[in-house]
Amino acid sequence: MQIFLINVNDFTEDKFNLCLSLMDEKRRLYLNSLKHTKNKLLSVAAEWLVKENVAKILNKPIEEVVILREEKGKPYIEGNPLYISISHSGDFAAIAIESKPVGIDVEVIKPVHKKLKDRICTDSDLKYVLSWDNEIEENLKTLEIWTAKEAYFKKIGTGITDFKSISYKDIKATHKREGSILITTVT
Repeated sequence: MQIFLINVNDFTEDKFNLCLSLMDEKRRLYLNSLKHTKNKLLSVAAEWLVKENVAKILNKPIEEVVILREEKGKPYIEGNPLYISISHSGDFAAIAIESKPVGIDVEVIKPVHKKLKDRICTDSDLKYVLSWDNEIEENLKTLEIWTAKEAYFKKIGTGITDFKSISYKDIKATHKREGSILITTVT
């Protein structure tokens, strides 16, 4: 599996415009409908990461890398056996490229509210979170559960549905901290 990460503050206007020009009309219209400029920038930067890195892997011109979406929004590369997953949070966009189904989620490490814990954690997840000795570890474990479940739903392509429909212990997730962010993948 290959993981690529970009801070959108480092994403140049030239790359932004080039990536927009490589998208089909439907995708451009969708991006233009986004109210927040930052969400648009994160989405375009993530697509750039996919196009740039898939082109390198396949030794193809970037213009030939076409990103399509399944009914529930899961991205895939037209006419190619590679699997991709996309995520963004804060100033970061991340992608995973793999030869088998993959899901990725990236989150800025920040305090988690009790409401989120209640929404995402099964009873066994909550027991695991509360088994840690301090609030910092509890918070990090909650983020790990949250990102693992998001990555899992991206992998299976159903869209994010009921977080409590699966327990964290049933997900094979890999977590990596990179500065102030947590990157989680599920294969």
